Amino acid sequence: MFAKHIDFYRGFQSKFFLNKQKLNENNFNSVSSQTDSEEPKELLNTIRIDSRITYLTSIETLFQLIIALKPSDKYNADERVLINLSKKSFYYKDIRDFSSEKESLFDFLLETYKARNGQLYLKAKHIFYFNLAPESYDELSFIDKSLNSIIDILRTLAADLSDRREYNAYKHGMRIFPVWTKFGIATKDMKNKVEFDLNDSFTLMEYDFETNKTTSITIKSDLKRDFLMTELVTALIDSIIGTRKKYFSKDNSGIYLNDFGQIDISEYSKPNVTSHFMEFSMQPEHSKTKSNKR
Repeated sequence: MFAKHIDFYRGFQSKFFLNKQKLNENNFNSVSSQTDSEEPKELLNTIRIDSRITYLTSIETLFQLIIALKPSDKYNADERVLINLSKKSFYYKDIRDFSSEKESLFDFLLETYKARNGQLYLKAKHIFYFNLAPESYDELSFIDKSLNSIIDILRTLAADLSDRREYNAYKHGMRIFPVWTKFGIATKDMKNKVEFDLNDSFTLMEYDFETNKTTSITIKSDLKRDFLMTELVTALIDSIIGTRKKYFSKDNSGIYLNDFGQIDISEYSKPNVTSHFMEFSMQPEHSKTKSNKR
């Protein structure tokens, strides 16, 4: 029988998304070596799409874990984690607001509490460095810098997930198509022009019933970034689960603590491709324009 939180932490697959990406990477390299038919192209497109949705789903999982473990005066969230996760609540607006530093449910991470040693620490420490004894804080001086870096990382991850149109296009109906190979802009006399390489890109199609507008959003596949960022999300999930697994299992052996303080997320998350994102909209002239609530 599955016994509440102890078995949850023991059995949680912290490296699930990273392992999926390793499979995607291995399959991509294997299929890329096949040049004798058209089939590899479709297989490579499938791997690119799966790599992208794996990354986005890993972000959603991370934020669901964070909110499920939010400290409460009414109950022990660390023991109630499975119940909180089973509520099937979604926090997309809060994730989007957190990415742009607007008020959100995730602001609790920036609140402080007083530890037994009298010092103030971010509540994010409870999430990512659970149950560290106050007497060990001096030895673990990297934590403050690491926590500040974690907040910056979370905002970047939230920004990547905040446009639900892309995520929904993957999840609902596969409204993703490999349409473009290149795109150009030129003056009337064609003397001046700029071309963008859109090989390995995907276009998602969306129809807005309020405005009668069809929107095409083209996103260039960036496998290297998707793999790298999934690895970072995995490290954050592992930090959340690992210390709790040790604590609730009464395992007194040592544990490796991830230090995120050396990560400059603005550099770490840079795209490895050009023309990463383009959006076009078309609307029939005879249609009545209504306000777009997005």
